[in-house]
Amino acid sequence: MAAATSATTQVGKPDPNGVAVQIANSDAMYHGRFAGIRGSTHATSQGDAADYDNEPGMIFAGLAHHPGGLSTDTGDTSATVPPTVGLDVNPRILSRVTVTGASAITDQWSPVYATSNADLTLTRPAADAEVVGFVSKWHVSTTCDVLLLGLIGQLILGMAGGNRTVIDLGHYDNADLADGDIRTGFAMPFAGKFISLHGNVEAAFTGVSGTATVNLEIGGTNVTGGALVVSTAAGGTVGTQLDATAITAANTFSTGDLLDIEVSSAGGTQTLGRVGLFAVVERLPGC
Repeated sequence: MAAATSATTQVGKPDPNGVAVQIANSDAMYHGRFAGIRGSTHATSQGDAADYDNEPGMIFAGLAHHPGGLSTDTGDTSATVPPTVGLDVNPRILSRVTVTGASAITDQWSPVYATSNADLTLTRPAADAEVVGFVSKWHVSTTCDVLLLGLIGQLILGMAGGNRTVIDLGHYDNADLADGDIRTGFAMPFAGKFISLHGNVEAAFTGVSGTATVNLEIGGTNVTGGALVVSTAAGGTVGTQLDATAITAANTFSTGDLLDIEVSSAGGTQTLGRVGLFAVVERLPGC
């Protein structure tokens, strides 16, 4: 969907605890639409507010507020008094908005992302996209109430590394380990879901067309996808990164759920080789 070029009456009174931020030069911001602040890692105009567009370095800042009924304002940093926009500090709930991907009550409290100044989705639009809120109530189809985190929530989330992290899963050493579980009963330290599985060659694999597949299990159930193929062909050079197939389902876990890592070989021989294993996980609320 395209970004909105009009104001909306979705919001009521501006948040009395909001802050006013200078608008980036030539950027048009619309009352009631999603706003962002160009953070210190943004490519241009660091510190200025702008229409939210999910660019790297953009901090989601809730809804834009223009005083006195003004529907839009455009940044002019050369003006004696540059135009500013009010931004949400505290969380707020948007009532009955469209969230692409929502379909059932099970989507309640799922993370929500913004793809433009007007569009929300359950699907992370980019690897570096930030969570902007959560589905607080599912009504029907894609219609939901959404709890926006507010600027304070976004700053805290950003300082905590967002909601994604990397877990070191040890390594697979072909010289020492046979088929079967190579790690068992690893208790997950928080609630979340596996996003991807990767390997990094620590000792080159040798042998004749040897191939093995590493996969994850949660509570004894295989994660759907996430098959990491380790072979003499792909793992012959130290430092090579190996990427598993896409993880598509059965990948969520709660605090204390037990993770197993298993390996199975498929033809050929491998006489030497070690791969460090690591997974990208997304933290979810709850325990």
